[in-house]
Amino acid sequence: MRGFTLWILLLLFGSLSFAEASFFGDLFKKAEKSQTEIDEPAPSPYDKYFKKEKQTPKKVIFEEKRRQDTDETLYDAPIHSKSIFLSYLSAPSTLYLRAHQPIEVRALIADLGVRSVSTRFIGAKDLEILNPNSSWKKVGEGEYRNRFYYKALSKGAKFPSIEVIITDKSGRKYKERLGPLKSELIALPESPNFSRIICKEFKLLSHHQKKYDEKSNIVVLEINATESNLEDFHLPYATREGIDQIKRDGEKQYIYYFAILPNSIKKVKFTYFQRPAKKYRNVSFDMILKDSKISTQTDLNPQKSRLQKYKQYAIIGLAVFLLLLFFFYRKWYLLFLALLAAIYLLYGEARIKKIVLPAGTKIKILPTENSTIFYTTPQTVQADLLLKKNGYIKVMLPNKKIGWIKAE
Repeated sequence: MRGFTLWILLLLFGSLSFAEASFFGDLFKKAEKSQTEIDEPAPSPYDKYFKKEKQTPKKVIFEEKRRQDTDETLYDAPIHSKSIFLSYLSAPSTLYLRAHQPIEVRALIADLGVRSVSTRFIGAKDLEILNPNSSWKKVGEGEYRNRFYYKALSKGAKFPSIEVIITDKSGRKYKERLGPLKSELIALPESPNFSRIICKEFKLLSHHQKKYDEKSNIVVLEINATESNLEDFHLPYATREGIDQIKRDGEKQYIYYFAILPNSIKKVKFTYFQRPAKKYRNVSFDMILKDSKISTQTDLNPQKSRLQKYKQYAIIGLAVFLLLLFFFYRKWYLLFLALLAAIYLLYGEARIKKIVLPAGTKIKILPTENSTIFYTTPQTVQADLLLKKNGYIKVMLPNKKIGWIKAE
């Protein structure tokens, strides 16, 4: 009986020991799991906003090296920035075909440390940007403005998007894009006398006209205009025309225009369209032929010019005065001086220099590189040399045509 009881006690003790070991084993595992959870906290719903910060040191080092190796590439390729705000300051609802239309753009730039601002035009079609490299002007803290001039060449013209590129002081580039204009294009009807000019202001500074040949006259117009397409100036009734000189200074233009007109035209008339007033304006003047005014024909014969005549009268007066002194004082040197004055008058100033022009010599309207050639000599001729100016020679041909040739 005692042995059976002892056996029962041993079994109970063994069961208790096993249960205790299992209990403490589970307890240890739970503690270990709790410690792991402390070392690595549970995922947070905000972790997705900070993924870039959760990198191993090795990956951070690699990423830093990659960035250093590619900095130049990153700086060359502009990135879009929400710190640049673009808008049109002045954008007309209607634009006229072939007119020079001003478009003013504003850029608001925040906290980029601007070093330079540049512009690109994207998607233009049948449209000319007349000043694509215009510089941006800073007008306030973080505010820049620019004015561009558009010229639509056809009714199918498309306005471009404007991309503004900001370079900061470290060399990094940022960009933002402004969408194209929504303006309507209008083609003005061409009246019989419409000069094709659309402008803000127009001024005819001078006009000179002269006989060109037996059937034609030549007229030269000196014109100044603002925000104008003077390069398109046209007289519908001209048999031949061209622009000899054109200058641009911002919104202002200046041209010399010439036209060969039938001598039946007694009055020059044309119209231009003034954009601010939205009206056609008329210009007219009589074709009164003048020999001494036209720029290509001035100083036709040097001996006939007013200054030249005064010089001739002075030399004649000096010669007569020296002769009177000779008769009064009987000094031979006075007679010698009087003779010198007479010789100078006859063979010096009075003599026109001659120049031989080979066949095919091109005669220009004005002494400029781009001037129009209005006559070509059909054969070798001897011409009068009238004037030398800026590497050009003014000549008068045997047929009395006057123009400029390049000095060789």
